[in-house]
Amino acid sequence: MITAWPTSSDRSRGSSTGVVADRVEHHGHSVTGVVVSDAVLDGILRNDRRSLEVIAGLLDADARSLAHDADFLNAEGSFLDVEARLLDAEAYFLNADACFQDADARSLEQEAYFLDAGGRFLSAEGRSLMHGAWFLGVGVGSLKQDARSLSADERPVVAGRTFVRSRVKPGMTLAQRGGAVA
Repeated sequence: MITAWPTSSDRSRGSSTGVVADRVEHHGHSVTGVVVSDAVLDGILRNDRRSLEVIAGLLDADARSLAHDADFLNAEGSFLDVEARLLDAEAYFLNADACFQDADARSLEQEAYFLDAGGRFLSAEGRSLMHGAWFLGVGVGSLKQDARSLSADERPVVAGRTFVRSRVKPGMTLAQRGGAVA
């Protein structure tokens, strides 16, 4: 690339033939006091313009590539967001399922408690019935004892012997009375 620096006098008056340069650099070599024509300057400007267009094209391609990458990253982010929402929903359902299982466990625990309470109640009722039967047995024993006492009372002792008192009916002989005293 050729770089030219015009003099201040040429810059002020303008040269129709070209630009008188204080110094011209071309491929690292510096030349002073040369005249650069308008055609050369136009070529330099065209080359610079083409170079800038190429650079602009490269930058535009880079921008399109970056936009494509951004779209891809945006799509990937959306996919990850959807996946996160699905995982969140799955966690919610698992939590709800755990809540239902916990409620079922509590219900079974309460049912077991009521069954245990019912068993204790039935056991107490059985013990009460056993006590009632025992009291009935005691009552029956007492009645038997009373019956034995009454039987003993009906056997009076006469002359050192015990006779069974029978029902004495009018007209019965002594033998029919069984030796009993009327």
